[in-house]
This record gives sequence, C-alpha cells and structure tokens, in this order.
Amino acid sequence: MALCLAVLPLPLAAQTVSLNQVRSLRCETRGSVTTTWDRGVPAARVSASPSLAPLVFVAIDREAGRARLIGNAGEADVTVVVGDNGLQFVERTGSGNMMVTTVYRAANTALPHGRFAFVHSRDFALVAPSADRLTLAPSMHMGFCTTLE
Repeated sequence: MALCLAVLPLPLAAQTVSLNQVRSLRCETRGSVTTTWDRGVPAARVSASPSLAPLVFVAIDREAGRARLIGNAGEADVTVVVGDNGLQFVERTGSGNMMVTTVYRAANTALPHGRFAFVHSRDFALVAPSADRLTLAPSMHMGFCTTLE
C-alpha cells in the first residue's frame, strides 16, 4: 500500500508572514492618546476605542522607499523607511504636518500570523482662520495591521 501525501497551501492568515515580504497592509486602530492645550497646559486623553478610519498601505516598495497610503481623506504617496524593528511610513501633508506610521516586526505579545502591531503618530497644528493662532493637536493611534495579499 502506497502512502500519498498532498501538499495544500495554507490560507495567508495561517502562514508565517514576514513583514519583509508584505506589499500591502490594512491598519485599524484599537485605541489612542490625544492631547489638547488648555490655557497653555497639555492635557492627554486616552481612549480604548477605534479612533481613525482604517489606513491602507499599498504598493510597498522597500528598495525605492515609497508606498501609497489610502485613507478616509484620499490617497497620498508616502516615504517608506526600513528599520530594525519594522517599517515606518512617513507622510507630509499639504500644510506641512507630519504623520508617521510605524508597523512593528514583532510585539511583546503573541499575535496571529499576518498581524502586526502599529502606532500612527500625528504631529500637527491647525491654523485658526485669523492665521495668527495655532491649535496644537498631536495624537497617537495604536492597533493592528493585517496583510492584504
């Protein structure tokens, strides 16, 4: 009697997925820290609920250092920085504000395959209509990214 083994591909979520191979990611927040200034004193607010629409990064090209970000306000080209701990996506908005999303290679807790922890930092200021006053609005949004391949 012959033994016959079939090799079937595993679904992507069950495979070991390396962040080095990922070409697209969907990142969803699970919490945030936002800061406002009240009479010149910063006040942080922590939330454990989703705080942003999903961020989708496509056409991730590590060698060229670029990707495309699709968000609720449209699409933008972003810079990709490869680091020892993961990938950083850097966006400079039309008004000069900086947004940085870091997707970590590994976290201190076990995550399902194909899932990566991320932090999205927004360091921006809103200009008042009189253009002589800024409203500072930095924030950090945390959650998980999943692969889209």
